[in-house]
Amino acid sequence: MNSEKIKGLTLNLSKQGKCYGEIGNILQLSKSAVQNLTNYQKSWHKKTRGPKYTINKRKSTILKTFIKKGNESGKKVNATKIMRTNDLSCSRRTVSRWFKKNDYKFQKEAQQIMLSQKHKSERIFKISS
Repeated sequence: MNSEKIKGLTLNLSKQGKCYGEIGNILQLSKSAVQNLTNYQKSWHKKTRGPKYTINKRKSTILKTFIKKGNESGKKVNATKIMRTNDLSCSRRTVSRWFKKNDYKFQKEAQQIMLSQKHKSERIFKISS
């Protein structure tokens, strides 16, 4: 018989109220084999492999809103500033990795020409005349 059929039969017989010994006599299996078949669960599939992330989904949404607000107000947003303002209990490198994973890229601000006092006074003079 197929192992899945045997397992199905053991589960049906145990639901009918038969003990492990009786089921073993019917299916010609040992008592411990019947017990293992009825109690068997694939628990090894339940565990997830890999690292346990310190920045979970909740923290991730908080960080995304912080970045969005920072970009709207024109403030500089970097990993250390995010760590300090959001009280994260992880390293700066972890936050940087999170940036990279979520496709955030570092961009420098556009360079602006600094106006001297002479330039400013000339501008004021041209506007008023």
